[in-house]
Amino acid sequence: MKNVLLVFAFLVAAQVSFGQATPCLKYRIANSTTVMGVNMSVGTQVFDVANQKLYVAIRAVPSTVTLASGLADANPYFKEMGRSIVSMKFSPGNVSIGGTLYAGSTVNGSYACCGRPGARYA
Repeated sequence: MKNVLLVFAFLVAAQVSFGQATPCLKYRIANSTTVMGVNMSVGTQVFDVANQKLYVAIRAVPSTVTLASGLADANPYFKEMGRSIVSMKFSPGNVSIGGTLYAGSTVNGSYACCGRPGARYA
């Protein structure tokens, strides 16, 4: 019985210690000229509020870099991931999300990343 428990404990320890998932940090900045202020590792997400765009660090970013200087560098620090705003148009009986129609209501709006509502409502 002790051997079974030892093998089970070893397997659990091996599974936990060799996990491949790592946490992904997300930062929100006011505009592209804001100094980051923290060192960022590869894969860190940065959301530019002024331009409503999401960027991902493709190499380690020092704390003194701004988004504008990081993009203008010969070897850029960031890659644009496109707009982070999801626009949804609702009309009586139809909802269009990304070109697909669904049954819906009569609200127009935009919804930003992280579940926060956007600035435009009709």
